[in-house]
Amino acid sequence: MTFENSYLVTKERYKNWVRHPVKKAGHIYKTLWILLFIVTLYLSVSSVVKTDTVSSYIFILLSLLCVYQAFIRDIVIANRKFKLLSKQQEADQWQRTVILSDNIEVREGKLVTEFTFDQISELIDLGEYYALGIGTGRDVQYLRLLKNAFVEKTDEDFLDFFKREHEDIPIG
Repeated sequence: MTFENSYLVTKERYKNWVRHPVKKAGHIYKTLWILLFIVTLYLSVSSVVKTDTVSSYIFILLSLLCVYQAFIRDIVIANRKFKLLSKQQEADQWQRTVILSDNIEVREGKLVTEFTFDQISELIDLGEYYALGIGTGRDVQYLRLLKNAFVEKTDEDFLDFFKREHEDIPIG
């Protein structure tokens, strides 16, 4: 049985994926940066009150670094990555088609990548899409399959097929 999932990759969709990763481990780092921001902000204010201008400048700079790390860094990286992908595709948006049969073939613009189901570590249901985990541990990458982008068959058909044919791969 063959399934095809096809959708348009746009900058907005890509940035949304970066802001909403499949695994939320990054929120721990964001929380730590926010806590560090609060501490450095307090220290900068107390340095201003004590009229210690050198320390106040240092703590203000550290506070700005914390804001960047917590809120801006991911967006900057996403923009850079999307720019590189766009350059590679020679387009601002492109069609991604995933064909799932005996193996997994991903066609993105001019590029074609193949995976086997042995490389899939998990399938995660995230509401509007499924995420196929490729690899394991910290190196896992996720291939998103939009539920409303299945061609000819439905996402329920795909899930039934996946449960039946790949019962050794966990579904979360």
